[in-house]
Amino acid sequence: MAKKEIKTDVVENENHCLIKKSQILIGDGRKAFIRPLEVMDKTGLVSFYTSLSEVTQGFYVLDDYGEKTAVRLCESISNPKKLHFVIENDLSKIIAIMKFSLDLPEADRVRFTQYGVDLIPGTVSRCGLCIADDYQNVGLGAVALQQVIDTSDSLGLRVIMLSGGIFANNGRAIHLTQKFGFQIVGKFTDSNGQEHVDLLRFNR
Repeated sequence: MAKKEIKTDVVENENHCLIKKSQILIGDGRKAFIRPLEVMDKTGLVSFYTSLSEVTQGFYVLDDYGEKTAVRLCESISNPKKLHFVIENDLSKIIAIMKFSLDLPEADRVRFTQYGVDLIPGTVSRCGLCIADDYQNVGLGAVALQQVIDTSDSLGLRVIMLSGGIFANNGRAIHLTQKFGFQIVGKFTDSNGQEHVDLLRFNR
């Protein structure tokens, strides 16, 4: 998949520039752009979240699909451990969001310890992807995962975690991540009784 770098002048934190603004061609021939999330994206994120179908929301669970989540996410990028990025179409409409973090919540560390995996803070990145309904199955997931892998490698991080795991019934997402070297290391059931699989990618 071709990628063309495009200059961006917005840098919100010391690691923000690691996500380059680039033009990509997605599977159906359309152009799209991958770039860092910016503070001015609040309105675009609200439109993105409110447009998600019930099916997509079922696989990407949030407390709020609107302004509250958009504001919180955009404000978080001043934190040097938050490297969230978006993919937008050629009309500058956000069509995917990848939450990408370098921190390790204690609850995650404890859960993985129960699988026999000791995660060390400062060596792990976490990511979670959501794609607009009209742009699913055209290669955006692969582009976003490759960006996470490349950035994690450039920072010398040893492990990439899929935040919150993947719903066990989302076979398509599990298959995609496994193609990029992620391995299933355990399973857990959430408070709603839904089963998730936890996956990690161990970087070389």
